[in-house]
Amino acid sequence: MNLEQVAEIMSYFQANPIFISQLSPTSQLISVNEVQYVLRQLNTRVLNTDERVVLQQLIAHNCTVGPQVFIQFSSFHLVQHIGGHTLFNDSDLIAHPEVLKTLKTLHQVPIIGINNNWHEHLINYIIQNLQLNSAQLSKIQSLKQLKLSNYCKICICHCDAHAGNIIFRENQPPALIDFEYSCEYYNYYDIACYIAEFCGIDFDVSFYPNAEQKLNILETYLEQKIQESELEILKQFEILCMGVWGIWGKEMGWTAYAEGRIKMFYNLLE
Repeated sequence: MNLEQVAEIMSYFQANPIFISQLSPTSQLISVNEVQYVLRQLNTRVLNTDERVVLQQLIAHNCTVGPQVFIQFSSFHLVQHIGGHTLFNDSDLIAHPEVLKTLKTLHQVPIIGINNNWHEHLINYIIQNLQLNSAQLSKIQSLKQLKLSNYCKICICHCDAHAGNIIFRENQPPALIDFEYSCEYYNYYDIACYIAEFCGIDFDVSFYPNAEQKLNILETYLEQKIQESELEILKQFEILCMGVWGIWGKEMGWTAYAEGRIKMFYNLLE
């Protein structure tokens, strides 16, 4: 917290905020009147949506798998600190299908009307930042016209559901935190992002689900049996996910993460 932030918080609560810990480069855990909050800085990177808009929508519609308190200030905001625990490894998510129900709950929140050109934005982001031969470029451009099914819908997506952003709570479904990369896009894209997280920050491809496991993941999420043809629909979003997050990892300097995802991107294009 800087002095301006302290002054704004004191003015709002009529109490002095207490710094507890640094959670991430953009998040700090603080306490005001013995209540814990997470102070979130605004993030303006290429893939970021204004998470304040998303958080307000979740709270307005009583979404139980996200923060229940949101307070907006000039250049930052406070959200409820959600107590519980996170998993130690991203690969541990494989054994927790209940996270898929949490994602489904999020996906049922009415959309706001942001990110209207998100699909085009993702494709252009890939074309502009990855080397593509003519065949690969043609395949990416073909994704401008997606093949969809009745199960594939536009919704609020988290897009960053790695182990550190999922809070497991006693007698409650897992909660999601850190909505800085959320967007309004297809639910299958959010699922593609989620299963990619199984491989962790070093992208250990041995944890990436095979076709049978992907089908089981989709059926768990949808809570019904489906045809294997749904995997071809999911694959479109896997390609986009790997390309987009591979580029992001490269920009962030996370070499293994970036190289693993970009390699998977090219493999999925074959």
